Amino acid sequence: MQAADSGNTDAMHNLGTFLFRQGDSAGARTWWTRAATGGHTFALSALAQLLDQLRERAEAACWRSRLARDENAPGI
Repeated sequence: MQAADSGNTDAMHNLGTFLFRQGDSAGARTWWTRAATGGHTFALSALAQLLDQLRERAEAACWRSRLARDENAPGI
């Protein structure tokens, strides 16, 4: 958690994934949002999927749009 707190986007994404797997969607959303804001491609995707599950489609679409503009994004 120290790495995530210090701004490491990989650590933020990993922490979000851990929390999501533990059933903590709110915690996952927090960390994936921080990582996505920092440009973490997989966090962008995970966050958009979570927002779809939460039926927050407009916000999910915003993150998907950002993902589509990311030239480093693999085919996800």
